[in-house]
Amino acid sequence: MARTALAWIRATCLVCALALVARADDVSVDDSDGHFTAVFPGPVQKSSQPAGASVLHIINFDESDSVSYFVMWGDQPAGTWARVGGVEAAYKVAANRAMKSQGGTLRLEGACSNFNTSGREYIIDIPDKKLVCRVRYFIVGDRFYQDMYVGPPGTEFTPKTNAFLDSFRQTLR
Repeated sequence: MARTALAWIRATCLVCALALVARADDVSVDDSDGHFTAVFPGPVQKSSQPAGASVLHIINFDESDSVSYFVMWGDQPAGTWARVGGVEAAYKVAANRAMKSQGGTLRLEGACSNFNTSGREYIIDIPDKKLVCRVRYFIVGDRFYQDMYVGPPGTEFTPKTNAFLDSFRQTLR
């Protein structure tokens, strides 16, 4: 009986150690300019590019040629959401632009939230590239956030993908 208990304890310790190793590459990002935190599954790159009257800030981890994790954000000019018909319309405009730019089709959309931030989530299939995009959009004031995973079909709801998307948190301004 003692040997069985000892073997169980060793096996449990090994599983715990493997779980720690699997998470060793996680990179926690606390972006003070973007006012958010997120946990990426590997080392990130940061860049910025012009986007109309705004600047799009991009933080991403490319796991492979076909798997990427992103948080993107930008401050929009005052009144932008009213001009496009409100926040819900802005989410649809963003999703339609994403689909059009990638030749994708909408599979699923719905409300989402991360703590006190409500938004919209979209699943976009991109068959020509054999990819799927799972993106969550959040609008806070004049700031537009995109929390996004891109990878092969069937990977959009894995525990790793869920952990990344669920890790996004808006921080106080």
